[in-house]
Amino acid sequence: MTFWQSFKFAYRESLAFLIACPLLALIPALAEFAQHVGEMHIGMYDSVEAAQAAENHPLRMGLGVLKTLALQVSIFWMIRFYHGGRDAGAASRFPARPMKLFAVVLGLQMLLAILGLFVFVPDNPVGVGFMVFGFLIGPLLARFTAGAPLGIWISPLKSIRQLLPHFFFAVGFSIIAMLPLMVVHYALGFGAMFVEPDSVKWVMHVADSLVVAWLAAVLTAIMYVIALRPGPLEDAARA
Repeated sequence: MTFWQSFKFAYRESLAFLIACPLLALIPALAEFAQHVGEMHIGMYDSVEAAQAAENHPLRMGLGVLKTLALQVSIFWMIRFYHGGRDAGAASRFPARPMKLFAVVLGLQMLLAILGLFVFVPDNPVGVGFMVFGFLIGPLLARFTAGAPLGIWISPLKSIRQLLPHFFFAVGFSIIAMLPLMVVHYALGFGAMFVEPDSVKWVMHVADSLVVAWLAAVLTAIMYVIALRPGPLEDAARA
C-alpha cells in the first residue's frame, strides 16, 4: 500500500472495528474516563498551575498504569479483527496459543511503560533518551506485537531486522497517521482547564474518552500496516 492508502486503511478499518465490536472498543474509553474521574477528584483541571502540581499525583499515576494496560490488552482483539478482514468473531475469540504469545508481548510492553512512567521520567537527559528510544523502537517491534495475537511467534530481534529497511516509513507513518486524533485528544484535555462549570468539563472528558477509543483502534491499525510492510506475518515466522 502507498502512504495514503495506508492512512485511509488505518482510519477506515478502525471505524469498522468500533462499529463491529462496540463493547471491546469501549474498554480503552472506560479506562481513559476513569483516569479523568481521578484527575477531577484531585483538582487537576482547576487551572494550569493545578495541572502541573497534580501531574505526578499517585492516584493519577496509578490510573495511568491501568489505562496503559487497557490500551495494550486491546491490541489483541484489534489485530485479530484487522487480520481477519473485519471478523468480529475472531476478535472475540481467545485461543490458547495466541493468548500465551501475547502475554509475552504484554509483559514487555507494560515493563517499558512502567519504566517510562516511574523510572526514566522525561525530566532529565536519561529520561528523554529513554522516551526517544521507546518512540523509535516501537515501530520496529510491530511484527513481534502483531504476530502474537494470531499465534505467530516473531522474536523482537527478528521483527527489528525485518523492519529496519522500512524504518523511515514506519516512524514517519506512525507520527503522521496518529496526529489528527492525537491533536483532538490533547486539545480536549488541555481545554478542560479553561472552561466552566464542571458540567462542561465532564462533557469534554466524555468526548475525550470516546476519542481515545478511536485513537487506540487507529494506533493498532497503524502498527498492523507497519507490520505488513516487509510481507505477510505468516512468512515472517518461517523466515
